[in-house]
Amino acid sequence: MNRTKTISHFPRYFFILIYLVLCAPAEAQFVFHEHASLPEPGRDDAVCFILNNQVYVTGGGGDGFLIQPDLWRYDPISDSWLALEDFPGLPRQYAYANTLGGKAYLIGGLTTSGEPLNELWEYDPAIDHWTEKSSLPGPARFKAVGFVIGNSLYYGTGTNGSLVFKDFWRYDVASDQWTFLPDIPGQGRHECIAFAHESQAYIGGGIDFSGNHSSDLFHWNREQHTWNQLTDMPFSIAYAEAACARGFCAIWDGLVNEEFSGEIQQPVFEAYVLDPVSDFRSFSIPGVPLRNTSVCSTGNIIYRFGGKDSTQQKYSTLISMTWEQEVELIVYPNPSRGEIHISTSIPWTRLRILDATGTLVYALESDELLVSRDLRIDLFLQGPGLYFLLVDNITPKRFIFSP
Repeated sequence: MNRTKTISHFPRYFFILIYLVLCAPAEAQFVFHEHASLPEPGRDDAVCFILNNQVYVTGGGGDGFLIQPDLWRYDPISDSWLALEDFPGLPRQYAYANTLGGKAYLIGGLTTSGEPLNELWEYDPAIDHWTEKSSLPGPARFKAVGFVIGNSLYYGTGTNGSLVFKDFWRYDVASDQWTFLPDIPGQGRHECIAFAHESQAYIGGGIDFSGNHSSDLFHWNREQHTWNQLTDMPFSIAYAEAACARGFCAIWDGLVNEEFSGEIQQPVFEAYVLDPVSDFRSFSIPGVPLRNTSVCSTGNIIYRFGGKDSTQQKYSTLISMTWEQEVELIVYPNPSRGEIHISTSIPWTRLRILDATGTLVYALESDELLVSRDLRIDLFLQGPGLYFLLVDNITPKRFIFSP
């Protein structure tokens, strides 16, 4: 593999990310991109997760409430989907999935026969293989939520169809063991939102046993192992999904005040504390308002897949969202004869160059966040042709190498 021999920074700056993005001016907007749709009928209540910058989708209810056992992988470089080996467990919807340590973890859900589940499965993308791990010791459930902090997976709430839960658990990957945590205060709930940002986690909204939609919001203090109730959100929310990318979080879709919203609610952070009364911004989502979508995030991008509209029509659309300040990536000269200059307007930590086959030919990683107004790279590539430049997870740039 050929690599550059000279890297220079003109100049090199370090920024505090919380200030740069989360405290961005109010006139900033989200930018959406529509990608190739999954080549299958639409579905809702699937799970999606991201490994190696590729989006994986499995499960969910398709047309006629058929629950899907398949596993698909989306490649943003080729804008295409690849069918992988089916998920080996019972087909399910309303499950929860997240990633940790380069692997994915999928737990819970509801089978075609209406059986709630407490199984935990681990997916290794290197060998395209699932391994069943220790099941949740608590009741089987679906429509539960979770988040990842540090080296642990957190999971709880949900319903088994008869009861609504408020218990919460932590799974340790290294020991393959579960630990029972304090219950979330108040009513049990399902279809709530959960997200983790900068080692802080939040859960809110959802539906209680009586069918009431909630606007409350709780913060998990992992040092003290306690839940702190925050000021209620200015809206009730259910059937929504939440995810955080580097620098921002977004609550997608769902029913806001018990109606289809067609909007993103963006929580704004100050010193890791939410002020829900004044610090939520609303942004319209392109397309039809949906609920029961699936969201997952990596780097500077949040992806949203599938869902259903108010007529129960189900979708297989994949869209991505970035903050507008994160889309400026300039590469010049193009074509290049021996060097390229890269200009970015956002912090980044990882730069890669791939050839037309997707093979990595150059990589640069930094332990610190960088903003480069002019990063010069001397190219020593194997031959002329089309190459792709990726800076973190900004939309890749194409350039021609013609020495």
